[in-house]
Amino acid sequence: MSAQTKPAGGTPDASAGETTAATTTAITSVPFSLTFEGSFFKMHKLLRSVGRFSRLKGQRVFISGRLLTIDGLKLSPGRAGFPRVKAEIIARAYVAALPAALPDAPAATTAPTSTPQPDSQVTK
Repeated sequence: MSAQTKPAGGTPDASAGETTAATTTAITSVPFSLTFEGSFFKMHKLLRSVGRFSRLKGQRVFISGRLLTIDGLKLSPGRAGFPRVKAEIIARAYVAALPAALPDAPAATTAPTSTPQPDSQVTK
Protein backbone atom coordinates (compact mmCIF):
# COMPACT_ATOMS: atom_id res chain seq x y z
CA MET A 1 0.00 0.00 0.00
CA SER A 2 1.33 3.44 -0.83
CA ALA A 3 -0.11 6.93 -0.48
CA GLN A 4 0.98 10.44 -1.43
CA THR A 5 -0.57 13.76 -0.50
CA LYS A 6 -0.33 17.22 -2.01
CA PRO A 7 -2.45 20.36 -1.93
CA ALA A 8 -5.37 20.11 -4.35
CA GLY A 9 -4.00 23.09 -6.28
CA GLY A 10 -1.23 20.83 -7.59
CA THR A 11 1.95 22.23 -6.05
CA PRO A 12 2.90 21.89 -2.39
CA ASP A 13 2.36 25.16 -0.53
CA ALA A 14 1.69 24.30 3.11
CA SER A 15 2.50 27.82 4.29
CA ALA A 16 -0.53 29.28 2.49
CA GLY A 17 -2.99 27.09 4.38
CA GLU A 18 -1.19 27.54 7.70
CA THR A 19 -1.08 31.33 7.37
CA THR A 20 -4.79 31.53 6.61
CA ALA A 21 -5.70 29.32 9.56
CA ALA A 22 -3.42 31.18 11.96
CA THR A 23 -4.68 34.68 11.13
CA THR A 24 -8.42 34.08 11.45
CA THR A 25 -10.69 32.91 14.22
CA ALA A 26 -12.99 31.04 11.84
CA ILE A 27 -12.64 27.48 10.73
CA THR A 28 -10.91 27.24 7.36
CA SER A 29 -10.61 24.34 4.96
CA VAL A 30 -7.34 23.20 3.46
CA PRO A 31 -7.79 21.23 0.22
CA PHE A 32 -5.46 18.37 -0.63
CA SER A 33 -5.30 15.31 -2.84
CA LEU A 34 -4.29 11.78 -1.91
CA THR A 35 -3.20 9.04 -4.28
CA PHE A 36 -3.56 5.53 -2.89
CA GLU A 37 -2.43 2.28 -4.48
CA GLY A 38 -3.03 -1.02 -2.76
CA SER A 39 -5.65 -3.67 -2.26
CA PHE A 40 -9.29 -2.74 -2.61
CA PHE A 41 -9.94 -3.89 0.96
CA LYS A 42 -7.19 -1.69 2.43
CA MET A 43 -8.57 1.27 0.49
CA HIS A 44 -12.02 0.50 1.88
CA LYS A 45 -10.54 0.37 5.39
CA LEU A 46 -8.85 3.77 4.87
CA LEU A 47 -12.08 5.41 3.70
CA ARG A 48 -14.07 3.80 6.52
CA SER A 49 -11.53 5.16 9.05
CA VAL A 50 -11.91 8.67 7.63
CA GLY A 51 -15.69 8.31 7.96
CA ARG A 52 -15.33 7.39 11.63
CA PHE A 53 -13.53 10.65 12.48
CA SER A 54 -16.94 12.30 12.82
CA ARG A 55 -20.38 11.17 13.88
CA LEU A 56 -23.71 12.93 13.54
CA LYS A 57 -26.26 12.49 16.32
CA GLY A 58 -29.37 14.58 15.74
CA GLN A 59 -28.16 18.14 15.21
CA ARG A 60 -24.80 17.55 16.95
CA VAL A 61 -21.51 16.60 15.31
CA PHE A 62 -18.98 14.62 17.33
CA ILE A 63 -15.39 14.71 16.08
CA SER A 64 -12.50 12.48 17.09
CA GLY A 65 -9.37 13.23 15.13
CA ARG A 66 -9.08 15.51 12.13
CA LEU A 67 -12.31 16.67 10.49
CA LEU A 68 -12.10 15.74 6.81
CA THR A 69 -14.47 15.71 3.88
CA ILE A 70 -13.94 13.71 0.72
CA ASP A 71 -14.99 15.74 -2.31
CA GLY A 72 -14.03 13.32 -5.05
CA LEU A 73 -12.85 9.77 -5.65
CA LYS A 74 -11.52 8.27 -8.89
CA LEU A 75 -10.82 4.52 -9.05
CA SER A 76 -8.65 2.78 -11.63
CA PRO A 77 -6.81 -0.56 -11.80
CA GLY A 78 -3.54 -0.75 -9.89
CA ARG A 79 -0.22 -1.38 -11.66
CA ALA A 80 -0.39 -5.08 -10.75
CA GLY A 81 -4.05 -5.42 -11.81
CA PHE A 82 -7.04 -6.59 -9.80
CA PRO A 83 -7.44 -6.85 -6.78
CA ARG A 84 -5.04 -3.89 -6.52
CA VAL A 85 -6.56 -0.49 -7.17
CA LYS A 86 -5.42 3.08 -7.55
CA ALA A 87 -7.59 5.71 -5.90
CA GLU A 88 -7.20 9.43 -6.44
CA ILE A 89 -8.96 11.24 -3.61
CA ILE A 90 -9.76 14.97 -3.44
CA ALA A 91 -10.41 16.04 0.15
CA ARG A 92 -10.45 18.94 2.59
CA ALA A 93 -9.14 19.16 6.16
CA TYR A 94 -10.72 21.72 8.48
CA VAL A 95 -8.48 23.83 10.70
CA ALA A 96 -9.38 26.24 13.51
CA ALA A 97 -6.91 28.78 14.82
CA LEU A 98 -6.26 28.85 18.54
CA PRO A 99 -6.56 32.18 20.33
CA ALA A 100 -3.33 33.91 21.34
CA ALA A 101 -4.06 33.20 25.01
CA LEU A 102 -6.42 30.59 26.32
CA PRO A 103 -8.90 31.74 28.98
CA ASP A 104 -7.97 30.83 32.55
CA ALA A 105 -4.50 29.71 31.48
CA PRO A 106 -1.79 30.28 34.10
CA ALA A 107 0.72 32.96 33.26
CA ALA A 108 3.92 31.69 31.74
CA THR A 109 6.81 31.57 34.17
CA THR A 110 10.45 30.87 33.65
CA ALA A 111 12.29 28.40 35.80
CA PRO A 112 15.07 29.90 37.90
CA THR A 113 18.49 29.11 36.58
CA SER A 114 21.28 28.12 38.88
CA THR A 115 24.89 29.01 38.29
CA PRO A 116 27.21 26.06 38.83
CA GLN A 117 29.65 26.59 41.65
CA PRO A 118 33.28 25.63 41.07
CA ASP A 119 34.53 22.60 42.95
CA SER A 120 36.66 23.50 45.96
CA GLN A 121 40.31 23.09 45.22
CA VAL A 122 42.46 20.94 47.42
CA THR A 123 46.02 22.15 47.80
CA LYS A 124 48.90 20.29 49.42
